[in-house]
Amino acid sequence: MKDSVIVLSGGMDSVTLLYDQKERIALAVTFDYGSNHNQREAACAALHCQRLGIEHIVIPLAFFSQYFKSSLLEGPDAIPEGDYADDKSGKERDDRGDALFNAPNLAVRLRAV
Repeated sequence: MKDSVIVLSGGMDSVTLLYDQKERIALAVTFDYGSNHNQREAACAALHCQRLGIEHIVIPLAFFSQYFKSSLLEGPDAIPEGDYADDKSGKERDDRGDALFNAPNLAVRLRAV
């Protein structure tokens, strides 16, 4: 029975869950908040949904960059590379990114319950 909605970024974790729960998933939702990797991952999400015959929608969140600042939104050069312990770049790292960008995902999960 298809009784579930999945928030599907298109990354490895969510695609793995998509395949694992494919019999239960009626709809996959991807949020486009303008991150550096968002378009590539959204395309991946769409491809896997198409392969499995699961409806997929993308919800644009263009306003995100107006209200939130993160290296994930500022272009590929803004993301520091290397180990945190070895960072001498002086760039501030935003470790709150996962919590910030998963907030819309949580809202969809709560509404689906």
